[in-house]
Amino acid sequence: MMISPEGYIEWNIKGKSKRHVLAEIRRLKAEIARLEKSIQNPDFKVVRTPGPDVQLQINKEYLELAEKYLKESF
Repeated sequence: MMISPEGYIEWNIKGKSKRHVLAEIRRLKAEIARLEKSIQNPDFKVVRTPGPDVQLQINKEYLELAEKYLKESF
């Protein structure tokens, strides 16, 4: 189950150190790259819900808000 982008920031980013926020941004970028690669694979089969296309979209929203938080907070 995925949480809203605002909830994600509240739980995983807000109040954390700059180092933690940067590490989380790197993790999100890696996850986005992994999802994009799996979606492009011709043998790709969805076995999880939400599907990877939804996960990709939500992770991009998480990343956008995390980068915005970083700029505004540090």
